[in-house]
Amino acid sequence: MRRGGQAPIPTEVHKQRGSFRATRHGRDRAGEPKPGQDLPEAPPPGLTPSARAEWQHQVACFPRGVIKAADRAWLLIWCKARDRWEQATKALQREAEAHPDHPFQACDRFGVWHASPLVGIVEKAETAMARSSAELGFSPAARTRIRATLPTPAEVPPAKQWGVKLVA
Repeated sequence: MRRGGQAPIPTEVHKQRGSFRATRHGRDRAGEPKPGQDLPEAPPPGLTPSARAEWQHQVACFPRGVIKAADRAWLLIWCKARDRWEQATKALQREAEAHPDHPFQACDRFGVWHASPLVGIVEKAETAMARSSAELGFSPAARTRIRATLPTPAEVPPAKQWGVKLVA
């Protein structure tokens, strides 16, 4: 179990950033897992239309090879949190427009104003988005450290090279 300090950076991230040094990063990393399969472009079932659109947007925005299939859970966290954030923010805005003297507040059954529970939902969604965006490299600072490697023509199947669909 690791105690304190900065979390170790995976070897693949060092290679993408261009900071890999075999003498420094090569030792004790022989058994490090290497995710190989790219993330499928199709969103998983069970997402809302808004979360599905966010999935497709993020997959389209990132270069191939950056987000792998092993990162699927982090992207799901991002998409679901983004969906919750958007819904709660819109509901909070509607509440604020309905009661301009009490923005970000909700009235209970006794007529007492309290902080709206939607504020907590928005804050938790923002926390989940911030955490997952740091893991996936969605922030501008994180993007500067990522180097996408394009596959060589030998690695790309002919159908992908020409944009055709092979039919058996």
